[in-house]
Amino acid sequence: MMERVFIIGTGLIGASTGLALRAAGFAGRIDGWDASSLELAAGGADGRHRRQGIDRDDALELARLANVIVLAVPVLAIKDWMQQLAPVLHTGQLVTDVGSTKVEIVELASQLFMATETASFLPGHPMAGKESGGALLAEAGLFDGAMWLFTPTTPEMTAMEKSGADGLGASVRERWIWMRHGMMNCARG
Repeated sequence: MMERVFIIGTGLIGASTGLALRAAGFAGRIDGWDASSLELAAGGADGRHRRQGIDRDDALELARLANVIVLAVPVLAIKDWMQQLAPVLHTGQLVTDVGSTKVEIVELASQLFMATETASFLPGHPMAGKESGGALLAEAGLFDGAMWLFTPTTPEMTAMEKSGADGLGASVRERWIWMRHGMMNCARG
């Protein structure tokens, strides 16, 4: 059961993710972190984030406690966070991102998150946004009617997903459905 979500990057997409979860009835804990203290404050001003990380060590601790970690930062920062998170996360945790490009993220994910004792990584990209960014423009309905795309991390995962032949394929499919519906079905139950 999903009880804690940690959002790294509390700008438009990250803050909107927190708002969308709350609007869908997610009663679990949502924590947030941002390199910008202004974005972090704006992202938490209306209760989007229950606890806000102070520094990267605090952020890593919040990540250790989360069921789902959403990397809502630019692509280069996503790669940096992936490298920092991989050694501290564990089986049963899911990391996803919102990066607009996938090749380098998928390559890095296949190196960092493929061991059996590590968290799972599901590369993603919501097809939503605004002309301007920032937490002050975040809204719960930003993802309404929008597609959230996902990329398998290896050819083997692609084949398993297509066949649905084993637990990993089913797990990836369930996570895709969870994210495809704006993370809301899982948040409700």
